[in-house]
Amino acid sequence: MAFYLQCLDGDQFTAPPAPALASRAYATELVELYWASLLRDVAFTDYPSNPTAIKAAAELTAIPEYVGPRDATNNVTAVLLFRGGLGQPVKTFAGETIGPYLSQFLLLPAKFGSLPVTQQYKTNQAGADFMLDPNEYQKVQNGIATGKSLTELATPLFLHDGRGLAAYTHDDVLYEAYFIAYLVLSTVGAPLSPGNPYIGSPTQNGFATMGGPDIA
Repeated sequence: MAFYLQCLDGDQFTAPPAPALASRAYATELVELYWASLLRDVAFTDYPSNPTAIKAAAELTAIPEYVGPRDATNNVTAVLLFRGGLGQPVKTFAGETIGPYLSQFLLLPAKFGSLPVTQQYKTNQAGADFMLDPNEYQKVQNGIATGKSLTELATPLFLHDGRGLAAYTHDDVLYEAYFIAYLVLSTVGAPLSPGNPYIGSPTQNGFATMGGPDIA
């Protein structure tokens, strides 16, 4: 019974049903996920020259069921790996294949009032792998502790690879990404939407600068 005023309503963003377990589409998703796993410690900026990323792109190119983004010659390239899909039934949003992997909203410094925000995040030790043998895999599937745990790095880093993004989404707080994006826009002085009713109001500092969706 709730409706958004700034964008499409939640029920207008639909997701297709998951592919059947015994289907080529599901197998294709697994191929992509395993390649992502093998590349999780490779910096996104190194993808174009990384041999594993190049092999991943070549294999996905050869799979007709792969619906992720391809270039003008219908090939998957190392700079298009693991981005939002362009084919059907995958939903596409503008800009998913443009520019570097990481948004500036995850990199630029910001201010939360008088508190400076430097966007360096805690991530986990590279090369730490889990469930490499059937016994450990079965334990995890059955909810049995394996005695292993993630090792957090002491020094925060700028996000730059798959492992870092996984650590981010493992610990982020609800709407953190969207709020930080608003703080970045506010810090760089992005103009407010002309439709913001508080522009010019004596209460502007208290209200007009708080509504993230009102930032143009």
